[in-house]
Amino acid sequence: MLNSEKVASDAKLGVDAHDILPAEPQQEVLPTIASFAFDWANLTTLIGGAFASFALVAAIQRNIHLAAALLMVSTACDWWDGYIARSTKGRPKEFGQVGGQLDSLCDLFATGVVPVLTLSIYSNFSIVSMLFSVVGIWVVLLRLAYFNVYGLAGGSCYIGLSVDHNAMAFSGIVLMKPLIDSAAGYASSEYNPFFMLTLAAVLLLVWSQNLNTKLFLPKATFDLLWNYYFAAMGLIGGLNLLLAVM
Repeated sequence: MLNSEKVASDAKLGVDAHDILPAEPQQEVLPTIASFAFDWANLTTLIGGAFASFALVAAIQRNIHLAAALLMVSTACDWWDGYIARSTKGRPKEFGQVGGQLDSLCDLFATGVVPVLTLSIYSNFSIVSMLFSVVGIWVVLLRLAYFNVYGLAGGSCYIGLSVDHNAMAFSGIVLMKPLIDSAAGYASSEYNPFFMLTLAAVLLLVWSQNLNTKLFLPKATFDLLWNYYFAAMGLIGGLNLLLAVM
């Protein structure tokens, strides 16, 4: 039917041509932001972020041993959230998408901000420690952005060392501080430059491997290493507690 004929037909029916409007497109109903917290995997990530926040508070109070212990708990949460996400049946796709972004943001805070800020606080915010901290943040930002784009190689291998190792390496050296202080002849309350050099050397080594695209670590091996690592850190933490009591 021609347009003129259609208008004439509408006029006979008493319908004005201007009254005929196109149908409005239906708007997509988006989930609420808070709803993403009601998911076991995302909730585990958020709990890890909370422990990282507690670690930062402990660092501000110059209790670096407590900061290291809390950071280990935060890292454990970061490790478990992925396992929980994979084990949850019928999990909505968007929960996984938001969970991935949430995980990266918590990683930036827990493995980047908290360790370098703790180091700066212990060093009384010296120029060297501040520059060192900037390098650490840059490395973590680059590593997380790279992983968000490229993911796992072949779906099974990490490209470069994951940032979880940054927090664990930091916590491991801090928990060994009493042993380093004792070997260097420093009291635990004294500033120990040898401890700082040890911590800086270990972090530089870990950061270099964060950016090493020639390093491929199978995820299965990574999961097994985590179990041994947590056992070793628990042993070191217990030894530190024993030395503190004696």
